[in-house]
Amino acid sequence: MIRLSAPAPTDLASLIRRHQKGLWRYLRLLGCDESLADDLTQEAFVVVLSKDFDHRGDGATASYLRITARGLFLRSLAARARSVDMENAEHADALWDASAGVDEGEAQLDALRACVDQLEERDARALNMLYRDELSYEAIAHKIELTREGVKALFRRVKPWLKECVERRMRR
Repeated sequence: MIRLSAPAPTDLASLIRRHQKGLWRYLRLLGCDESLADDLTQEAFVVVLSKDFDHRGDGATASYLRITARGLFLRSLAARARSVDMENAEHADALWDASAGVDEGEAQLDALRACVDQLEERDARALNMLYRDELSYEAIAHKIELTREGVKALFRRVKPWLKECVERRMRR
């Protein structure tokens, strides 16, 4: 067992390399925007530095980091006077453990990319504008020459199809 109460730089760098992507993706699953996920991921590693931490393998370390990050996330919500649905957080944990915990979410991300590649060009472009570019429905509607209601209908059709496609690929 390696005790990391004050990790050497190489130990910490290795720890970050192994767990940073998965922890960031977990925070996004909980509902963090990209910026908050960046901040909370960093804060979780600071906790590792500041507390006595026993490295007991990658699985236990990933779990410890997720619990720490979830606590940081909940505190950030409380600080912003928001409420969080703990049922959703518990569901997110179960979902993560069942399907993404082994490879830090890489297989799901690969499945999602493959499914997006199967979409019509306009549908994929609209998804990218919504999630990557964070554009409003109105801005997307203007760019792809639909009404706002047309964009909403597009997403009502595409999102369930993508979910089913990813789930089908993950069962393979």
